[in-house]
Amino acid sequence: MKPRFETRAGFCAIGLASFYKISETGKIPELWDNFISREEEPNGRLADHRFGICDMPEDVPEDFDFRYVACVEVSAFCDVLPEGMVKCTIPAHDYVVFTHKGPITEIGNTLDYVHSEWLPASEYDDTPSGEFEFYGENFNSKDPMDENSEVDIYVAVSKSDTKK
Repeated sequence: MKPRFETRAGFCAIGLASFYKISETGKIPELWDNFISREEEPNGRLADHRFGICDMPEDVPEDFDFRYVACVEVSAFCDVLPEGMVKCTIPAHDYVVFTHKGPITEIGNTLDYVHSEWLPASEYDDTPSGEFEFYGENFNSKDPMDENSEVDIYVAVSKSDTKK
């Protein structure tokens, strides 16, 4: 699996969030189901695509590993939050991008490869800016189990000071 590198401008997103342990990632589809039924609620939506943002805000409860946000991109000036939703601001950053192709239930295999094999062997470190999934025009939202469906995984990186 060969990645590409991309510098991406910052953006704002609004969606539903929940905290998870690494062992609980199988619960994320339930968050998506809840969000999809409400995805038209955020004002200022900029496009039809969706994002899955994985981050570590300061308010992550001690017994959880990360926050996942199922969301849509909105105007930076959008300050009205639908009930129960959160706003995320993703800063401009350099990313390594991997394309997951196949059933969405297998995205964990791609993430495992990125974090367990590619990053450790690369000259890059992931950064606190986090990572996100981009569900664009190549993602089959009508059939997420489609073998040809694609999701781009963006991992914020910087050149390592310790790797050679």
